[in-house]
Amino acid sequence: LNSECARTPSLDRFFTEITDTPPNKVFLLGCGCSIATVPVGQISHFWEIIHMSYASQAPDLIIRDSYPNFYRTVPSAVEYQDVVMGIMNLYDWTRLVIISQLEIEFNLVTEHLQTALVDASKDVSVITFHSFENVGQQPIFTHDLEYRIYFLNMYPKHARRVICAAYQRDEDTYYPRYVFLTLGWYPSKWWMEESAGNDTLVSCSNSQLEEVLDRSLVINIYPTADNEDAPTDVGKTYNEFLSEYRTELNQTSFVESFAAPFAYDALWAFVLAVTKTNLTYPLSEFDNEVKSETITAEIMGTLDGLSFTGLTGEVSFDLRTGTRQQSQPRVMQYRFEFSSDPILIGRIITDNGSDPILMYINNETNDTVWPIIIPFDGSPLTESRTIVLPVFIIMYILATAGVILAVVCAVLNFVFRKRKYIRLTSPNLNYLIVLGCALLVVSVYCYTYPALNENILYGMCIVRAYTQAVGYSLCFGTICAKMWRVYFIFHNPSPNRRTIKDWQLILLVLAACVFDIVYVSLALGLDDYGPVNVPYVESPSDVNEYGIVVDYETLVCNSSASQIWIGFLFFLKFLLQAAAVIFAIRTRKVKIKALNDAKEISVIIYITSVVLTIMVIGVITLDNFRNADAAVFSLGLIVVSTIVLLLLFIPKWYNLYKDPHGENVFERSHSGPSFASGLGHTEHDVNVMKIRIEELEGRLGKYESVTPFNPRRRALSSLNDLSSSLRPGGGRSLTYSPSPLDVTASLPIGLGARLISPSPGPNSPVIKVTNDSGASTMNSTTSEDDSPSKVGLTDGPPQRNGLSTMKIEEEEEVEEDMSSQGRLTFSTEIATSNV
Repeated sequence: LNSECARTPSLDRFFTEITDTPPNKVFLLGCGCSIATVPVGQISHFWEIIHMSYASQAPDLIIRDSYPNFYRTVPSAVEYQDVVMGIMNLYDWTRLVIISQLEIEFNLVTEHLQTALVDASKDVSVITFHSFENVGQQPIFTHDLEYRIYFLNMYPKHARRVICAAYQRDEDTYYPRYVFLTLGWYPSKWWMEESAGNDTLVSCSNSQLEEVLDRSLVINIYPTADNEDAPTDVGKTYNEFLSEYRTELNQTSFVESFAAPFAYDALWAFVLAVTKTNLTYPLSEFDNEVKSETITAEIMGTLDGLSFTGLTGEVSFDLRTGTRQQSQPRVMQYRFEFSSDPILIGRIITDNGSDPILMYINNETNDTVWPIIIPFDGSPLTESRTIVLPVFIIMYILATAGVILAVVCAVLNFVFRKRKYIRLTSPNLNYLIVLGCALLVVSVYCYTYPALNENILYGMCIVRAYTQAVGYSLCFGTICAKMWRVYFIFHNPSPNRRTIKDWQLILLVLAACVFDIVYVSLALGLDDYGPVNVPYVESPSDVNEYGIVVDYETLVCNSSASQIWIGFLFFLKFLLQAAAVIFAIRTRKVKIKALNDAKEISVIIYITSVVLTIMVIGVITLDNFRNADAAVFSLGLIVVSTIVLLLLFIPKWYNLYKDPHGENVFERSHSGPSFASGLGHTEHDVNVMKIRIEELEGRLGKYESVTPFNPRRRALSSLNDLSSSLRPGGGRSLTYSPSPLDVTASLPIGLGARLISPSPGPNSPVIKVTNDSGASTMNSTTSEDDSPSKVGLTDGPPQRNGLSTMKIEEEEEVEEDMSSQGRLTFSTEIATSNV
């Protein structure tokens, strides 16, 4: 039935054949186009005619209630969705434009394909047009930056218009920028004017159209023979039929049709069914209504179970729909450098209900199919960025320098740990400070490592979280503990109280570290902490050479509540610093240089507070600025650790260099002229005074061993008497009557070089020390630079030069030295003020 691919002509010719042309018709072959087949198929069964199509693929034709006598030797167009999905799955395409003609043959294809794409979470855009419209004038390419894959679901002449419109819009609208999917049933060379005829709406040449179509894909769901020279059940091989067909075709004005082999198989299907059917009535009696119904039912029963090898492969029909059984759809590609006919590249595989996917055949690969690059679907490309090389190199160099500085501090602390000056700073605790600073610097390696792998980055994030928290507690927790011990000694005098040992402070610091570990573990375990992709805002989006938008992103460790966890942890660290500041202020007047770190601690806390504030602001505002965040945070950690090491250890090394044996360790940190030198006493006067002091200390020691008394009352009494008896002059003894406990009697006026502070005032200290015999005495801590009367504590055995031995026992714990010094300083402050 020649329908001219139109609804009205097909119906006119059908009624003409049925009513006006004898004999009665038992079998109807046609129509080729679905738009003509559908109306005929809806009425042909009223005449008990078996209707079979060789090309119609409209999905509606599977409805048996509407088309009870319909068969076809081609599959349903519904299978196009599997082919398109298989192609998109292979190339990871997620976007597709469907340009569909508003005809029944294409409408359901679009509907089913759109549903399948949406269900697969793919982005689909549908553009429709009527047959009478010029699709080339439709806004097809308005979203060309978003979509690059186009499925042409239409008749060939409209497809030519779309291809021409693409060429006229932009000469770059072809592979690798664009890819078109066309239907496999289009006639050979359908884009050429010789095949399509003259179309005034197409102004492009054949070569221009081929330029756009090159490397486009052809979707073919029509079955085909695996071997075109293999024998068949229809008496001819595929190639033999094709040769005869083309010979006959050359004698007519018709063009070659892809559907010819399917029409040949359709005729053979009916012939074989009639041959194999044991008819109750002969076909000549088909004109009888009752007999025709019986004949049709018997032939259809045979067709339902028929199976034979035709020109197009195995032919059989679905019992429920009359449609040819599904076969593996094929995908072909135009490669005009080789041939104008499409080349078979693969088949669609749908095994065990899995998602369909294109599988290459004939040794095809991605490189042969897409020699330049696999086309993009229009989705913005995402490229991962990480720490830039300059930031990585600079931070690693600085971090390495910080680690080296920490190692140097630890080594020097170990080498000089027995020196009096270092012993007073608690070398065991110094190790914790150095370790804490080293951990802070080590976390910089993790923070600035340019990781692109999620697992590696997650490991780095875990390590840096623990090292930063524990390192900060080790560093500032130890500083705070040391300052608290100094404060406890000098502001809580009690002769009978126990001293605070290093191990007790170490346990306190380790408890703070355990808290940090538990806190960080809870934060990591309870929160969804891990690597996440965020926009790389330091580099804006770009368009690559293929016109595709490229968005940059970077991996960062983050969670929904990470800022809350980090904020609270920083708050705790601020409290720790505040405590250290308080203790530094309260111990700033301690006269022992080795113990008084108030100025250094204050500077450290000030700088680290500013740095921590900047780091907190950076965590909040620079979260997506990977390089800026890494640089600010890492630099802050390096600055904090370096400042701590330099301010705590450099002064100690300098003092150790100036005073290797710690002879002046208990002197005031500043010096001035002594009272004795101000009176002009000679060295002889000073030596006489030293001998007399030794004698008095011996007498006092013997008395104290028998008679307990209050040292503070004794000091006050003696010094008050001495203060009232002093007169200007030189080299003369005092002339008042001493009491039995007066240790200052008969001393020269030059005794001021030992007892009187160089700047008399309420805060001038007098220190009580111990000689070899255990006797108790009071000795000024005043130092006099470049004077023979300068007094200090000696390290080692007593020197018998007339000066009372002032020794710090090497065997005793440094804490006891500090404790004694603190008690004596406190107990003599009032006495010194009266002097």
